[in-house]
Amino acid sequence: FFSSRRRHTRFKCDWSSDVCSSDLARWSVGLTNPDRPGQLLGAIDLDHGAVATVSDGTRTPHGTPPAPGQPIDPRTLQPSHASLSATVVSPDGTMADALAHAVFVFGPDAGLRLLAQFPGTWGVVFAHDAGSRQAPRITPGHEGAFHPVR
Repeated sequence: FFSSRRRHTRFKCDWSSDVCSSDLARWSVGLTNPDRPGQLLGAIDLDHGAVATVSDGTRTPHGTPPAPGQPIDPRTLQPSHASLSATVVSPDGTMADALAHAVFVFGPDAGLRLLAQFPGTWGVVFAHDAGSRQAPRITPGHEGAFHPVR
């Protein structure tokens, strides 16, 4: 889901890996719910760069073979269950995609610490909290760029 105040805009998107960039001064991207396709969890505002999202919409139970396209943790060679989705904004689309995969596998805490090592890069990670609700974690300093759906 993309939004802009301009009628004619230019986006560069690679939907096979959920990466998109634009030359707009300001644009928004909706973050969908991996548990309920078509439902938005919120949106982020961008003023530069590219955005990439990795989600676990094909989740399988622990101990079962991974579904096609399901993110794998290379440390265990098993499907990663550390996150529900990870969205990364970066000056470079390839970097955004690579970091979104890493953040997804590492989970919110380690993933957001990883993003802090890359200038101009930030993200939003959804994971289940202790009450099994979907809780967003946002890179410190960028909380104002995320707008949850109420």
